[in-house]
Amino acid sequence: MYRDINFVNKLFKNIEIFDIEKMSLEDMESEFKSREILWINGGNTSYLMKRVRESGLENILPEILNKTVYVGSSAGSMIWSKSLEIAEWYPGGSEPNASQVTDMGLLNFQIFPHYEESMLELIKEKKKQDEEYWLLKNTQAISYNDGVITKHGGEIKILRKE
Repeated sequence: MYRDINFVNKLFKNIEIFDIEKMSLEDMESEFKSREILWINGGNTSYLMKRVRESGLENILPEILNKTVYVGSSAGSMIWSKSLEIAEWYPGGSEPNASQVTDMGLLNFQIFPHYEESMLELIKEKKKQDEEYWLLKNTQAISYNDGVITKHGGEIKILRKE
């Protein structure tokens, strides 16, 4: 998280850090609507999704995103995936029962962040055959705008449905 904050500080002059656990829904709505970018950082994927849902942020995001760009880093991107099952077996940070937490389901594929070539065999072994996985290295990103996905940072490895 602190690495990401330092990175964002280098990109932008004025940032503010908010903790959605300590904010009311009204505060989130007024604060986030007035921002150009809403950067949701990583951490525990299922915990983040639960907090986004329980806080009510999930319900107001569509309205906020009419004027604000959402940037998801690590778990912040995974919560937009088809499911959270990757978090159950993610190398070095597995979250038991993560797939029991429903995601936002905006994307019809799984996002696998922090991908390294050395992880490919494990991913192929754990991958659900009926799902597609987009493996993003730390230098890569995707953008989603009105149903159009654009890839950034070079060719992204995609494991298709089998």
